[in-house]
Amino acid sequence: MSGKGKRGREAEADRERKRQATAQEDVRDEVVTYPPGVVLIARRNKSNHFFLPTQDTTFCGIVCRNVMIDNGCNTCILPFPKDNRNSILAPFQKAAYTWEVAWSGGTGAIHCPVLKILPSVGDSVGDMQFGITGYKKSMPFLRFHLGREEAEFLISLKTKMLVKADKDVLRRFLVDIGTRNVLGRTTAILGQTLLRDLIVVQAGKVMFFLDQKDVDINPICLGQECVQATKAIVKAFGGFDDLYEANNDSFDEDRVVPGRSQTSERTHLGVNSYSSLGCSTPSFSSSQATMG
Repeated sequence: MSGKGKRGREAEADRERKRQATAQEDVRDEVVTYPPGVVLIARRNKSNHFFLPTQDTTFCGIVCRNVMIDNGCNTCILPFPKDNRNSILAPFQKAAYTWEVAWSGGTGAIHCPVLKILPSVGDSVGDMQFGITGYKKSMPFLRFHLGREEAEFLISLKTKMLVKADKDVLRRFLVDIGTRNVLGRTTAILGQTLLRDLIVVQAGKVMFFLDQKDVDINPICLGQECVQATKAIVKAFGGFDDLYEANNDSFDEDRVVPGRSQTSERTHLGVNSYSSLGCSTPSFSSSQATMG
């Protein structure tokens, strides 16, 4: 590798960072609003996945930059915090919460463990909250994907929240993967935990979400408005088109670990809102409408 070629790539990377910083500054000065009735918008990127173009989604106060929408996922999965783990987990190490480690479901070649934080009393651990509209949705649990490094961290964590059966799952996982460096997720996947209570419309390059009370809409016109409403924030989102989620592990609900009680009654997920309304979910292809 020539020094000139390396310097050229570094210069190009530096220009791209500056471009993204400029775009982010531009969008901060622009007031972004969504069409009336729309609580959330996801945009299709080059990998043909739908991601939220905002970078300030929080799950019980935990910020997650990359959030992908997948209506085929029957639950949700979050990346385990990379920084300040002890301070982030501290509020959940109280009697109000219960921790469990379980084997994930899904179609991945390797089924990684997940850490699930549930309420000891009640049916919510807190809220997920989304930018632009500030829409909030109660969360029945927090569910974190665990790779090698995250499993090692939890094994070494001095906490009463994890029992022997939990750490045994983590140790078994490390034995199973051997020397392979199985990485934790960097993208949150939101499925029916979010979507079951919303009306979901896919129109061209956008997927938008409405509260069930806002059903008197024209999806084609609203889809065009959603494209326009998200143009600036997509531009400001550095690397939005390059986001990709290839690992299908942990998409589905977890398998019960021996020694743990079944908690499915806490986390039962309903059907898509359109089904509950007796309707089929509308989907509009590019042949029906051209969006942006």
